[in-house]
Amino acid sequence: MTDLDIRVEREELHTVASLAAAVVPNEIDGDGVFVTVADGRRAWWGESGDVTWCYLGGPGGECDDPVLVPARLLWSCAELCAESATDECRISAVADGAALVGAGEGFTVLVDAQNASEGVFPTFPTDFEATVTVDRRQLARILRRALNVPVGLDPATARPAVAIVVEPGSLACTVDWGDTRTLRATFNVPVNTDDAVAFEVAAEELHDLLSAVDGDDDVLLGVRPGAQGPLTVAVGDLTAWVPVRPTAVQRFRDGLGQCLADATRSRCYVLDEGIFVVELDGREVRVELHDDGLPVLRATTLVVRDVAATKELLAQLNDTNAGLCGIRLWWSDGDVIAGVDIPQSQLDELAETLWRFRTQLTGFEVFLSALGEVA
Repeated sequence: MTDLDIRVEREELHTVASLAAAVVPNEIDGDGVFVTVADGRRAWWGESGDVTWCYLGGPGGECDDPVLVPARLLWSCAELCAESATDECRISAVADGAALVGAGEGFTVLVDAQNASEGVFPTFPTDFEATVTVDRRQLARILRRALNVPVGLDPATARPAVAIVVEPGSLACTVDWGDTRTLRATFNVPVNTDDAVAFEVAAEELHDLLSAVDGDDDVLLGVRPGAQGPLTVAVGDLTAWVPVRPTAVQRFRDGLGQCLADATRSRCYVLDEGIFVVELDGREVRVELHDDGLPVLRATTLVVRDVAATKELLAQLNDTNAGLCGIRLWWSDGDVIAGVDIPQSQLDELAETLWRFRTQLTGFEVFLSALGEVA
């Protein structure tokens, strides 16, 4: 038998209904919003997919065990309360728990009770690698602007990758709608943190959750180690989990070592500064991932050691670069370096590009050998 009899203030009901609209339960599957009374306060929680939220409401009521409240009962009662300017709504079980009723001044809503598994109050993690405090309105605003669908894309299907990069005092939100730089935008807001972390986030769900609550409370974002597991979002009486994952650059970097080993048919080593080192036909090649808008691999190798930056040398390098395609040469700290950039989108051509790079180096070694020690 469902045991429920609570009186919910209009503001609380509006917030809970808004949260249920932000993280929409699947009504066909019988999902809804759980409510119980614990430590003298009402606790509401719901989930959809990988998003979970919990909201602490006002005091009291009869509801010792969790009860599943259909979302449409909450939505209907919240709307009718607003229309009739009713201060509170009574939600209770009737007919031995077979139905739930919401009643206020001038309205009554009756909805059949839903069968559901036992509600388990969510326990949110506290083992954070980084924590960030940011103004709720500012974060919601930049997320709203980031999610503004570019003209020409279908709003119903467009789902951008939204990366958040946190550095001491700053949070940058970068949205990427496609493979062209013209569809990338970055928004920055000041934050209170000394941590540094980067991750991709389910931005639509995060925006909708932040927009469902009112007030001037700051948002606390808790990021778990390695951006593994959900992002914890706490603002006022709301706590939520929102899916995150490592950024595209981080995911690309994680698999890069094996790609390089396969392409060069050699072992791949990783230096402390995140540079990959492989051997290409007897020559050491260093590969580093750059993210200057679109992730790019830069492969470099030392060609000549201990050579002065004379006008003749720089002119020779300039003339040589003018006739090259892809590969280029430059002088740095007494050495001549050769390098080639490989966009992430051309990763399937990695082996062919690296071996062509090695073949071109043979010609440079000949004419540069008179200037210094060939590496």
